[in-house]
Amino acid sequence: MFHTLGAALAALLDPALAVVAFTALVRLLLHPLTRAAVRGEKARAALAPQLRELTEKHRKDPVKLQEKTLALYGDAGTSLFAGILPMLAQAPFFMVVYQLVTTPNPLLDGALLGVRLGDHWSDGGAGVPMFLGLLAVLALVCLGSYLWQGRQAARSGAPQPTLARVLRLLAFTPVLLAASLPLAAGLYLLTSGAWTLAERAWLHRSLPGGEPEPVVVEPAPAAEVEAVAEQPVAPAEQPARKPQGTGGKRGKAAARARAQAR
Repeated sequence: MFHTLGAALAALLDPALAVVAFTALVRLLLHPLTRAAVRGEKARAALAPQLRELTEKHRKDPVKLQEKTLALYGDAGTSLFAGILPMLAQAPFFMVVYQLVTTPNPLLDGALLGVRLGDHWSDGGAGVPMFLGLLAVLALVCLGSYLWQGRQAARSGAPQPTLARVLRLLAFTPVLLAASLPLAAGLYLLTSGAWTLAERAWLHRSLPGGEPEPVVVEPAPAAEVEAVAEQPVAPAEQPARKPQGTGGKRGKAAARARAQAR
């Protein structure tokens, strides 16, 4: 099967270009599954604050926590496994491409800049600079994927345990694989990695969801505003004046007269 497929691709295109084109074609066909996976990820991200509240509230009752969690996903129209199943469905297609670029077939007899696609880095010789360049570019793609995952985790606002940070280092696994596989497999890993990084970044920007909903403050009805405006304003209270004694001037004159008489 892989011998026939490799021979057909080698007859249509340059072998190195055929590896890149076939990988891109498979990824394009799998785009609907990737889109469904990203949509599920964004749905889970939107529910993250409510899930944290449920965890704090029902921490001592796992059964109640599970029931509330499933109910929350059901009310949101999603599921706990949203985004995971579409990714698992892509695995068989990736295995086909992997077998194509690692199993001996006419496609691996082609060359890229004088280096046979079936050669390994460990073979040495003139292919070492080619492998070093490929590994360097692939490492940059993996670094971009690692940084992007960290940024997405920071946006979610959820606490990141040590295990999650360590698992993000798996983004550099393609570099280790490319160092031990044929050159054709390195081209496949580079093409697929660059496609994944660009595709997921674009989908996370274009698909709705995953962001907290803004709070909209509705204005009060016009009738209520007019009613408040027509209410009479109570006059301000004036400070009470101290009462003045009656006959103030006469009292003072009498006092002066008594003083003079003395």
